[in-house]
Amino acid sequence: MDRDDLAAQLNVSKNSIAYYERGDRTPDADTLAAYSRLFNVNMNWVINGEGQMFRTALDVIVQAQRRAEAKELLAEQEHPNEGAMSDMVTIPLYDEVRASAGHGSVAINETATTRIAFEPNWLADLGVRPESAVILSAQGDSMEPTIMNGAPMLVDTSKKDVRNGFIYVFDVAGDLMVKRIERLPDGTINLLSDNSGKYPSRNLDLETVSRMTVIGRVYAAVSKF
Repeated sequence: MDRDDLAAQLNVSKNSIAYYERGDRTPDADTLAAYSRLFNVNMNWVINGEGQMFRTALDVIVQAQRRAEAKELLAEQEHPNEGAMSDMVTIPLYDEVRASAGHGSVAINETATTRIAFEPNWLADLGVRPESAVILSAQGDSMEPTIMNGAPMLVDTSKKDVRNGFIYVFDVAGDLMVKRIERLPDGTINLLSDNSGKYPSRNLDLETVSRMTVIGRVYAAVSKF
């Protein structure tokens, strides 16, 4: 990338970029954070070479969830007596983390997180742990009519044990997907689309299964009418 373009995106001067490249100066925390967000780079890898070079979709979800929890805790400390919805449980929604109900793709540039209120007994009836729940949007039509394109999905990130017949969100080689799972006796996994007429099943071999990261199980999805 041209230095002028990079400087503009990081909100620093062109000379600063030159200093960083030559090793004359070290970027501050704000600059590193901006670089991480813009290019999806793992901050630990940039600073000390640890971990993977690029962040996964799971990294983004976990980091955003921690920020949302910290923000909510701070709000409770600043306004301890405000609790019109104290009986409700709020779950974070990530607009820019999308699980593909199609061929597999994901935009993982996080935006400001909002939180949606739920009645705790309803979550308990579903079997969802509120502290582990997130709301992600489906992208694509492979899970229609069960999950429509753009539908918000309630995902429990504590449910990572894959069971036959259930729908999961998972990361395979950087692609965040939502599919129904079929485990086979040989250890491989079939990814099943409810829109099977358009999307045939896909088999993941043992090597791919070993690199598969389960984000969580989908418990509900909202459709627009």
